[in-house]
Amino acid sequence: VPTGADEHTYYPLSAEREPEIFRVVYFGTFIPNHGVATIISAAACLSDEPAIRFDLIGEGPDRQLAEQQAARLGLQNVTFLGWMEPDELRQRAGTADICLGAFGTTPQSLMTVQNKIFAGLAMRLAVVSGDSPTMRQVFQHRRHLYLVERLNPQALAEAILTLKRQPDLLKSLADQGYDYYISNFTTQALGAKYLAHLRELVSRV
Repeated sequence: VPTGADEHTYYPLSAEREPEIFRVVYFGTFIPNHGVATIISAAACLSDEPAIRFDLIGEGPDRQLAEQQAARLGLQNVTFLGWMEPDELRQRAGTADICLGAFGTTPQSLMTVQNKIFAGLAMRLAVVSGDSPTMRQVFQHRRHLYLVERLNPQALAEAILTLKRQPDLLKSLADQGYDYYISNFTTQALGAKYLAHLRELVSRV
């Protein structure tokens, strides 16, 4: 049963986005699973696109390395923000244009769908994440979300540019990803999956 996301915590916001800013948000723990270095390198690829801004929210053992990488590259389009409680996180992340998933290549990263992906879908955001067989089993590329090669900053940068330049695709991903979440990954939908598994187990006793 997938982790999903609690619809009482993560849901679409009615607040309007900043029209002059195309905001890309990452939230989570700074660990190898999530491939934050790839995100920062993608930001470097897009440093000549002043409208595109990256918000990196969270803490973790690799945050200092991420900040050092951004400083070494002289990036002005990346903002590091500390850990946020769910309500504050929803207010900050929920007005972004793109929500980033995971881009690491650790075994754990490749075999799971991270909670941040479900949360992004629940907030009706267009989600971009690293490709993997597990992701393909759950989602359809360019329908529910946008998948890119892992450890490939240029591919991530190109995906962000594509969605910025194709607002219809951006909106379609947000809308279809949200509808897919509502049908499959809310607490009620996941509860039904648990119940079905439990009934199957009991029937075998």
